Amino acid sequence: MPYGTLGSERVKTKKQTPPTAKRKLKDKYPEVIDEWKKIYSLPFTVTLETKIREFQYKLLNDIIFTNERLFRFKMIESPMCTFCLKEVESP
Repeated sequence: MPYGTLGSERVKTKKQTPPTAKRKLKDKYPEVIDEWKKIYSLPFTVTLETKIREFQYKLLNDIIFTNERLFRFKMIESPMCTFCLKEVESP
């Protein structure tokens, strides 16, 4: 395991692994492979609104809970869109 320094002490540092959402997005959109730093910094450069930044963070990390996902967790009775009730709500 690689070592880093903290003051005069040597400290073991963990190897950084990419988030699982990043891996899924990489599989889905292979053309954006070199732009991850830009993608993850966008919420901080696009807006100052905290709620919008929070939404962008959740979107990037695949933690938006749509009806499809809530239904799978048995938290709601139907995966259908709340507004039209005709299609499954998915990301």
